[in-house]
Amino acid sequence: AVSDADTYSAFNVSEDASNWTINQLTNQALSITDLIYAGGSYVITTNNNATPILISDDGVTWSSTGAFNVPAESLNNIIYQNAIYVAVGQNIVTSSDLDLWIERYAFTNGLTNIFNGVCYASTAGFTGYIAIGLGQQVVADTAVNVAIIYTSLDAYTWTQVSFTATTLGFNSIASNSQTIVAVGDDGIIYTSFNGTTWFVQSSTVASTLNNIIWDSYNNRFVVVGENGTILTGTIDGITWSSQTSGVSSILESVVWNNTALQYVVVGLD
Repeated sequence: AVSDADTYSAFNVSEDASNWTINQLTNQALSITDLIYAGGSYVITTNNNATPILISDDGVTWSSTGAFNVPAESLNNIIYQNAIYVAVGQNIVTSSDLDLWIERYAFTNGLTNIFNGVCYASTAGFTGYIAIGLGQQVVADTAVNVAIIYTSLDAYTWTQVSFTATTLGFNSIASNSQTIVAVGDDGIIYTSFNGTTWFVQSSTVASTLNNIIWDSYNNRFVVVGENGTILTGTIDGITWSSQTSGVSSILESVVWNNTALQYVVVGLD
């Protein structure tokens, strides 16, 4: 797990998810946004324009983007699929080796746009990458918010999906072999089988939803969000149930531990 304090950022390690060791990464808060272990390396994304990506082979020694020249200033999420790292934020960048990074998509409409999440989907209707977030479009000479969805077959060429169903932003996206699910502000949940046609679902909550995963072990979607919100969803992403977290804090991320057979949720406070 990774974290930000007032004066530093840290990489936190635990063998049992109960006792944690805090390893300081920097002497300033980087606004860390994501962490993955993939392709033999740990990779961190941040909202710090000097170090949008940090890389480590062992979780101890970290290299900043000064050595890798990432063409991005702020990144929110990263995945690894088909031997390609795909990171999204102010733009979309990819790398096959964590050394050379290439910008694959950049917003050019002059409005406020941001990608918050990305996933790889392989359903009967679509196989490829999907990036989601919050953007703007001009309506009657006024810039108005709209959720944004972009798709790509290869992670290199991206196309915007025609989608105007909500002015709320998407924060996270996940998929199983049947359904793609995007979650976001004020409890919104949308599902799709092909990445193009989307259906609104009832989350039963109004809290902002920050992260979603597909748990293949238990065959369910799991979502966490503000006000201690934890939701579990059926394989089709239609039926959602609230779970008791025991906290009222902002929950930011969830993973399933196959070894310990338990979920680990992290957040604020």
